[in-house]
Amino acid sequence: MEGISSLMNEFNQREAESLKDAGTLVSQFLDSGNDVLTEEELAATSPILNSLDESRYHFTNENFMVAGGEKTISKVYDSQADRYVAIARPRKRETRSDMEQFLREARLTAKLQHPNILPVYEIGLDGEGIPYFVMRLLTGEGLRQIVHRQKDNEDDYREKYPMDRLLSIFLDVCDAVTYAHSRGVLHLDIKPSNVRVGRHGQTILYDWGLAKVVGGDETQLDDDAEEFDSDVLNDMTLSGMMKGTPGYMAPEQTVAKGFVSTRADVYALGALLYFILTGRVPVKGDTVQEIVRNTREGRILNPRVRLPASKVSTSLAAVSLKALSLDPSNRYGTAKELADEVTRYLRGYATRAERAGLFKQLQLYGRRHNKMLTVALLFFIVLAAVVGFSLVKVSVQRRAAETNFSLYRAEAERSGKLYEDMKAFMLRSASSGDFWDVGLMEELVLAEMGKTVSGDYRKELHWMLGVIAFIREEYNTAEGHFEESGTALNSVFRKQARLGIELKADDSVLLSDAQFAQMLEMPVTKAKFRKQILYYAYYERKNRPSTINPEEHLPVAIAMLNLINDTPGWGGKLKLKPLEGGGYHLNLSGAPYMMFSPPQYTGEGFVSILRPLNLKTIDISNTEVRDFSEFRRLRNLETLIARNVEIYDQKDAVYRLSNLDIRKLIISEGMLSEKNLKKLRKALDVDVVPAS
Repeated sequence: MEGISSLMNEFNQREAESLKDAGTLVSQFLDSGNDVLTEEELAATSPILNSLDESRYHFTNENFMVAGGEKTISKVYDSQADRYVAIARPRKRETRSDMEQFLREARLTAKLQHPNILPVYEIGLDGEGIPYFVMRLLTGEGLRQIVHRQKDNEDDYREKYPMDRLLSIFLDVCDAVTYAHSRGVLHLDIKPSNVRVGRHGQTILYDWGLAKVVGGDETQLDDDAEEFDSDVLNDMTLSGMMKGTPGYMAPEQTVAKGFVSTRADVYALGALLYFILTGRVPVKGDTVQEIVRNTREGRILNPRVRLPASKVSTSLAAVSLKALSLDPSNRYGTAKELADEVTRYLRGYATRAERAGLFKQLQLYGRRHNKMLTVALLFFIVLAAVVGFSLVKVSVQRRAAETNFSLYRAEAERSGKLYEDMKAFMLRSASSGDFWDVGLMEELVLAEMGKTVSGDYRKELHWMLGVIAFIREEYNTAEGHFEESGTALNSVFRKQARLGIELKADDSVLLSDAQFAQMLEMPVTKAKFRKQILYYAYYERKNRPSTINPEEHLPVAIAMLNLINDTPGWGGKLKLKPLEGGGYHLNLSGAPYMMFSPPQYTGEGFVSILRPLNLKTIDISNTEVRDFSEFRRLRNLETLIARNVEIYDQKDAVYRLSNLDIRKLIISEGMLSEKNLKKLRKALDVDVVPAS
């Protein structure tokens, strides 16, 4: 046994940097001529290979498709089944151990019977004694390509794959992993490139080359379930080595001899969810070593911080981060628990990971029952008809009338509670600045005012009508309602309403652009409600038909950018520079702006504040811009000047810049590597100037 002892000493003296190193080390030992293993013992290490027969090969018309790290895939014709299938062969085939490792994946995958796991039809040897296994011929597209195209709305991918559809694909993967775990099998290499969505929508999880057979409490075999022999199906040559894909593999997979469990796959599923939300790998790094180090230290940015303009759901961000916890005990216990969290989100409930407060719970309740008022109204109409019919018959059938009255009273109590819940939801929405539809909100409030209401509730309704009038620039009306509501004279909205009256006395006339910009300068620091109301005021004004003069509109655009970025008072002296041939140039060099579009939750979608300015060129040098795709909304933009802008993710920046409809980009030296600069120049003209 001295040979084995010497091998293990050499193996333990260094941490392998790749799976290839481990396989090579073992192969060298097995092929070294060492007398430790006899021919019979060597044959015993490849039981699957020994069981195969070369005479069964019946495939023709082979066409190469793709080559991966461990195998090649080709399309072949199955002459017996009269169909085309995919056939896999090992890339490394020098030794029996190489071919046995390839066959372990085939045998293990063949024993996993699940609709979301790629089925293996046959395992065998070809005429040259090379092992192969045959699979279903996959159609469709990889999840990695789908997400990247969806994030950029390529070929209407945003409509074809909305977030709900991507989450449905994620749940299919979770279901496949839950099944594998129930059979005591870990995948250990879950990532977007190993997930494929078929032409008819079926999700497939494949590439089980790093899978491992384990025992555990989750292994609950049915009476007719396949048994998995860990001695045959586990990769013994790679025991104790780092296995997986950096960026998606769990921290315990990056440590030599690290103990892995089902929670390692839960981590990878969390990474897959993170990728679906952001289009990015959760762990950043310029090299494999840096990614591994950041994985071990748990350095993962919140998806909402990683892409501040991507509108990532707070609930789903919390779910992905819990699954990506550094400590396995802090992750979800099973893949099913993780899937249940995502299902809870899709059904409109708060996830446990986000630890939602009472207000968030109430908001979600309101959204789940947003048709409550209509239902209640229809119910009252039907109820009135039933009661009327009952009253007509009361003189004839007193006992039947008494029964109907009892039913009426019970239904009235339930309807009253329904009405109170709807009323409370309307008040909560207004108090948080969530007016979802200004016209509909006004109709609801006026309907309530038409009833016999008094006291604090009537004052609240007047206050809501005051805010709606303020949004519509009807400041006389707003002041009247604020006064009826008892709002203090020194409150911000009453002050601004009186300022609006000074600027224009007629409620039927809109403010000029300069005057509206002045109204947007009301104090909003750390006041989300006021910002919401000003966003609605901007959208209400924008949606009214009018002709916009870019030079006159500039103060409104700058005021809105200051509102979005919390930079009050900046840019008051900015001017648009007219260009020959039409259009304008805007110099925002040094502006304290990170975002150029308001939040999507105001209900108007993604709209650039700068679009009405008819810009042909814009200078955003020395700014904190993070997402270049915001400038796609500037339809006439031809030149983007972005010197001395710090780029945190060069690959992503090149991707987004390449998709801008511009002709020229001007950047500083050092902003992009030569490799990424070369890629970008394939899409547009790039000038590189000295850094200043």
